[in-house]
Amino acid sequence: MRLFKTGLSAALAFLTGISFAGAQSGVDTLTARDSERTSLFVMAHAHDLVDDKLTDEQVTTLRLIAHQAAVSAVCVGFIIDENKFSQAFGTLVHPADTEMSDAEKAYFDQHVLVIYGIMVGGALSSAAHDVSGFCAHAEEERADSELAGDLLWK
Repeated sequence: MRLFKTGLSAALAFLTGISFAGAQSGVDTLTARDSERTSLFVMAHAHDLVDDKLTDEQVTTLRLIAHQAAVSAVCVGFIIDENKFSQAFGTLVHPADTEMSDAEKAYFDQHVLVIYGIMVGGALSSAAHDVSGFCAHAEEERADSELAGDLLWK
């Protein structure tokens, strides 16, 4: 998509530069329930913003992309394959894309990037209480052959 190539490269560079381990000490007082509630709250907000702009399948794709970006930001050894990342984002086209003006398409692209950022935040908040557990779960996901086609990690 038009803005995504530049925007995604910047977002990916930002996420891979996050040092989450140092920030972990500031969230030691959070409980698992706090992390889960925060994550659900943030994800519900992201879903509200989606409105009818994406199909259910596209929303699922966006959540998967955001989750994997959060994992790569937090967990050692999880690196996003930039080509897979771009291909996955390339599926997030408005259902009426061919009927939209360039300005509408640009707005839609920016809107999807905002929703993506919120979803990454929600995924990161779910890791706040137990980073090692979050990463262990990601290892299980990576090992699951049924998920292989949906994984963006190298």
